[in-house]
Amino acid sequence: MLLTIAKFLPTLWWTILSGMFWLSGDLLFRQYLVTKFAYGFELSFFLVVLGTFCVFMSFFQQNIAIASVAAVVFNVVGYIIASYFLFNDVLRPLQLAGIGLGITSFVLLELS
Repeated sequence: MLLTIAKFLPTLWWTILSGMFWLSGDLLFRQYLVTKFAYGFELSFFLVVLGTFCVFMSFFQQNIAIASVAAVVFNVVGYIIASYFLFNDVLRPLQLAGIGLGITSFVLLELS
């Protein structure tokens, strides 16, 4: 049954969706920590679980390492950029270097 669900979307879309759900869950949880709005914790937890389901769906057709790294890099890069614009966080050189290393690791895994 899961294999049938996994074939509804291409592997790349499952991976991107997982990163987007993880990113949405992280951003929502950060907002929840500040405002404590109703059901914020439950909704952010649901989004993270949904992102994990999506990354599992990409494992049927893609290498686990590549799918996991792609989803995590999408999540981390998106979170750093979104927190810069939404929460006025400062981008440090170490964070920018981490973004570069994450993208490089994805490219190297894809080429191997």
